[in-house]
Amino acid sequence: MSLSIRSLAATAVAAVALVGAATLPATADGSHRHGHHNGHHGHGQRGGVEISEVQYNSRGIDSRFNRSLNGEWFTVRNDGRFPVQLRNHTVRDGRGHTYRFGWLRLRGGQEVTVHTGYGRDSGSRVYQDSPRHLYSNVRGSLTLRDDEGRRLDRCAWNRWDGGHKSC
Repeated sequence: MSLSIRSLAATAVAAVALVGAATLPATADGSHRHGHHNGHHGHGQRGGVEISEVQYNSRGIDSRFNRSLNGEWFTVRNDGRFPVQLRNHTVRDGRGHTYRFGWLRLRGGQEVTVHTGYGRDSGSRVYQDSPRHLYSNVRGSLTLRDDEGRRLDRCAWNRWDGGHKSC
């Protein structure tokens, strides 16, 4: 290959790489944070969707009453600027229980709380309709995945967190 053809080819490859890098969004709003937040979980790249907190031990004695069941919950937050559709996103605990979101759109800055027990779903609260407590009071974790199975976030806790974990 002649020197001028190699130079032309190298220039073309560099131009394509530059244009590609400029047009690929890292997130919906460019606010992706690398690494781990509070040392406990990583953040995903789709609009800044994250597990922001977990109430893994409801107050009082665990019972099968709905009030006790709904005292156990986690919150998913869109900390980006743009809306994110959560349909078919999943949150799985360390024991293998999986919650799958239905049709739910989170605006930038909006959050949804997912309760263990029964209730009527709204834009800010949804219910898993479980007849029993799901999360260990000793240690556990939740993993958020998008509709294609990519891990977006993880939050872990242990008994020294006092029943509540800000992720």
